Amino acid sequence: MLEFKERIEKGEDFASLASAYSEDIGSAQQGGDLGFAKRGTMVPEFEGAALKLKPNEISEPIESEFGLHLIQLLETRGAEYHSRYTHRPLIITAWIYQSLSVSWIVSII
Repeated sequence: MLEFKERIEKGEDFASLASAYSEDIGSAQQGGDLGFAKRGTMVPEFEGAALKLKPNEISEPIESEFGLHLIQLLETRGAEYHSRYTHRPLIITAWIYQSLSVSWIVSII
């Protein structure tokens, strides 16, 4: 997720990266766009991170019960906010870390 944030900060398009890499197929087809959500609709970790952002600002990777997220706040309007995100399930993330750990252990044996 940090790699995606760095790529976006260097000028790559958030929507293009979300379309190509997000594990949430529904929002990935929309460039990660979730449309407007009413406050209290999303899990607290996601919503809290999104609402701390200024429009077009990108969050640090955050973790929720659904996985890891990189969020971009697009707009707030009263009690609603419009955001997009990329998503990685925790099981994939855990598998990657486990694979790296096993590879590292094998390389030092």
